Amino acid sequence: MQHHLDPKTAFEAYDITQLDAALQESYQYRSDVLQTLDPLVEEPLTLTDSQVGDLMAFLYALSSPSAMSGCDLVPDSVPSSLPVDVDPDNPC
Repeated sequence: MQHHLDPKTAFEAYDITQLDAALQESYQYRSDVLQTLDPLVEEPLTLTDSQVGDLMAFLYALSSPSAMSGCDLVPDSVPSSLPVDVDPDNPC
């Protein structure tokens, strides 16, 4: 999460040794990539530990099994009384 708060510094300090050796061979540092950095993220952001914790909790909730299936969002019925379509690949 922290590297998203200051993408320029994170890019410049990227350590390729965290990549698998096979991927390290194909890595090419290109400083010109920074020229395409969106102006909205050029200035680093500062978030408190509490704010980062809140964001991490939100992201975790998006990846929970119930959120991934979407089954909790499918109603049993709708006001129009039309049938509710169910995904045959992911029946709830």
